[in-house]
Amino acid sequence: MKLNEYLNKLWRADYPAPQHEEAEASWERFASKAFEKPTKVVSWKTHWKYFSAVAASVMLVIAALQWAINAGAGADFLLVENTDETIRVFTLPDHSVVNLLPGSTLHYAENFQRDRTIKLEGEAYFEVTKDAHAPFSVACNRTITTVLGTSFNIKSLAGGGIEVALYEGSVKMEVEGAEQDWMLSPGELFVYRDAKAEVLPFRSRQRAAPLYVDFEKASLAEIAAYIQQAYGYTVMGESGILEERVTMRIRKNEPLDNIMKTITTIYDVRSNIDTLRKEITLTHER
Repeated sequence: MKLNEYLNKLWRADYPAPQHEEAEASWERFASKAFEKPTKVVSWKTHWKYFSAVAASVMLVIAALQWAINAGAGADFLLVENTDETIRVFTLPDHSVVNLLPGSTLHYAENFQRDRTIKLEGEAYFEVTKDAHAPFSVACNRTITTVLGTSFNIKSLAGGGIEVALYEGSVKMEVEGAEQDWMLSPGELFVYRDAKAEVLPFRSRQRAAPLYVDFEKASLAEIAAYIQQAYGYTVMGESGILEERVTMRIRKNEPLDNIMKTITTIYDVRSNIDTLRKEITLTHER
């Protein structure tokens, strides 16, 4: 299958079945600019707007294009999906961290450290490792989000819309068919819905991911208080245990068993969880 056929197939995949005519028209507009050979020499000075429009269209789908090229060449692409009811956290080969929400999926190339391109369906929070030589791009619902190193959340909306919330760093947003792009600053929300794009402020300007609770040299008594608030369990400990200090990040909706396993491993203690009384007792290893 030829390259343009691969790209055609990928392009149409972003359109729901009822929008077949819209997908056809959109593809024809792009293909006529990207694949047709010019019939005459065109002056750059007199037709710079035309070339700019073509370049914008090509750049907008560069992630999809790379995906199609590699797929056609038999390159390995990896699928990550979250079929659980809690957030799935995993680390990409470049050490960027992805928090994939339930029901979401993404594809990334096996050679991701050289080609940091992702195709997302659903919602995910990203903490991107900086690499000035390899921009990090996320394709979702006919938009491209490009960053060098930052923290942001992407959520696809029903009907082909998208929301991008920026917490740290900067990102550039590109939309299929739009002549402009949008640069976001921390605390800004990009919304694309019903073929309209806007940038809005949002309340949270914190640097830490909203999906986490951070503890910096906190006592286990402080973490015990958080567990009681978030999970409804009272944590008790033998003499001196709750005075121990730890630096750790707890993901919201993290299973309580995982949190206790981390604590018991760090301090070489045992935990007894009484689900009926909703109590946790920490004791020293004998």
